[in-house]
Amino acid sequence: VNYPLFYLHALLLRVALNYTHKKTKGDFMTKDIVNQKLENVLNRLETIDGGKPIPWFNLKDACDYTTLSRIKIRRACMAGELKVSKATGKLLFRKEWLDRWLNG
Repeated sequence: VNYPLFYLHALLLRVALNYTHKKTKGDFMTKDIVNQKLENVLNRLETIDGGKPIPWFNLKDACDYTTLSRIKIRRACMAGELKVSKATGKLLFRKEWLDRWLNG
């Protein structure tokens, strides 16, 4: 299953934050604990959306996915270089649109 990097990053960060809040004195995260947490995250990802890709990216998601700045993406939208949906009042992108724009 291919998930956008920002999606995985957000879930891993959530796992790490949950772990640190439960941390006790002298406790530390071993490689086995990290591997188990990662396995749990991957299993959770598969159950969240049944392995289907995320249909829409907002501007922040698009920035995370492309590793480009908000300004760069906004300028591409205004110039008509990057296809965008504004139906909800927010800039929304499909992964295919971002890939097509990145690949020229």
